[in-house]
Amino acid sequence: MILEAVWGEREWALEWDSTTLEAHISTIRKKLGKDFICTLRWLGYVIDKK
Repeated sequence: MILEAVWGEREWALEWDSTTLEAHISTIRKKLGKDFICTLRWLGYVIDKK
């Protein structure tokens, strides 16, 4: 869902793999702190609004 929401149509988003998404999540964590985005194993990611 993240790929589709960020990059658009499902068919086009499927060209991106999970490695691309993980790289972007890593960049966000470096800029905003490692605890800003939590990984939910087998489900995806969640933003921690503490």
